[in-house]
Amino acid sequence: MESLVLKTKKKLGTSRRHPWVYSGAVAELPESALAGDVVAVRSGDGALVAYGHRVVGKSIVCRIFLFSSVEIRIDEAFWLKKFHNALNYRKILGFVKASEAFRLFNSEGDELPGLICDIFGNCASLHIANEGMENLLDSISAFLKTELKISYIYLKSGKQARWLGEVPIAPSFEENHLKLLSLVEGGQKTGYFLDQRDNRALVGRYAKGRTVLDAFCYLGGFGLNALRGGAQAVTFVDASRMALESVQKNVSANFQDAAVQLEAVDCFEFLRGMASHHLDLIVLDPPAFAKKADFVNQAARGYKEINMMALKKIKPAGLLFTFSCSQHISKELFRTIVYQAALDAGRTVRIMHEMGQAPDHPVNIYHPEGDYLKGLALYVD
Repeated sequence: MESLVLKTKKKLGTSRRHPWVYSGAVAELPESALAGDVVAVRSGDGALVAYGHRVVGKSIVCRIFLFSSVEIRIDEAFWLKKFHNALNYRKILGFVKASEAFRLFNSEGDELPGLICDIFGNCASLHIANEGMENLLDSISAFLKTELKISYIYLKSGKQARWLGEVPIAPSFEENHLKLLSLVEGGQKTGYFLDQRDNRALVGRYAKGRTVLDAFCYLGGFGLNALRGGAQAVTFVDASRMALESVQKNVSANFQDAAVQLEAVDCFEFLRGMASHHLDLIVLDPPAFAKKADFVNQAARGYKEINMMALKKIKPAGLLFTFSCSQHISKELFRTIVYQAALDAGRTVRIMHEMGQAPDHPVNIYHPEGDYLKGLALYVD
């Protein structure tokens, strides 16, 4: 196994157990290691610091999956133990029932950098963004089939996406006692945003008798939970007609004669055209406005605008559930943005709940970048 040697004065990141090694911290790259090869990360004096996967062509040159000062054999048994550790953590959370959905592998959160795996009943959706994890695809597939009895596996890796073997008719699963279809193939990310599970249930707790807007609804998770909680009526808004077709199927599978309205339109435009003091509960769950650090200022303006519009449109004693999934928007910045939106809207606002991602999307305490989802539940006078 080849070694990657750190500069003497650039050990700070690894000494803090951060799992990304940047090129500026490296004194010597492994000469012949290919992208995805396992390398030993060593300090300037040759002492072992960690093991990671070699990354080529990016500012991050190594993604660490194990910190260790002791030589360890990185073999099939090593990875199998890591997979089992991730599965056992989900069992502690109460998942792994045959029909439900949960995240099994959460990249750095499970010390499996670049590997995302969401389970939807008997279907697994894999996202791999690390050649080292691609090299383990056979082992990952075998683990899924053996330990979770998975019948169908969908893989997204780079620009490629395909089923590994059989193709299911329509992947379905259960969440919060709702029967749902997942857009594993052709949908966003892994097919459904499982990180919002607990927050969707929270919306359901407050929805009884209320008129609800589920903006940027995708497959309608928030609105469906609102209907289950007794909402009077729900409007689903999304620019994607394909997503709204799935919303209609999910509504029909769970409710009869539900008062719903589907609007295939830009959510900013919809809110601008909506009458003031019109709805009792609004959910804002937009896509990441800041996918790169350079876009933070532009994203902040977008978040402020849409929150200000929602605050102006909502009824007195209304509830606003607002989110940002942008990694580069910190919790502190997001709260400041919402504060500025409330100030400009001239509404009295109280924070009821602060929200984040579900616990099956764990955050490695040494990798704060993994703590991407933040949300506020607001009471608006």
